Amino acid sequence: MSILTEAESLKKELESVKSELLSISSEYEKDKKTIQRHLKEIQTLPMQDYKHLASKYSLDQNGAMNIVGTYFSASLEKYLRMGTKYYEYIKPYISSEGRREYRAKKKIKRKMDKVC
Repeated sequence: MSILTEAESLKKELESVKSELLSISSEYEKDKKTIQRHLKEIQTLPMQDYKHLASKYSLDQNGAMNIVGTYFSASLEKYLRMGTKYYEYIKPYISSEGRREYRAKKKIKRKMDKVC
């Protein structure tokens, strides 16, 4: 009889291990699906970040200044804005088109001075 009871206890133990194995297997499948879903999400995150930043900041010169001010420092943003402002002042004089325009205005002014 002791062999029969031992066999029955081993059978119960085997059934419990089997049910535990099935439980672990189903958890594994759930985790596998979750990991695959998260992997797909991770692959799209850079584009989502770009879209978020593009909607928050305009991608023109002022938007670039805002990004610099937000992520680096306000004083750097101040100096960049100041430099941009001065560049806009001298831009007509340093571009070839601006120089032609400046020379043409100067020529007209000289002719007007001669006439008057």
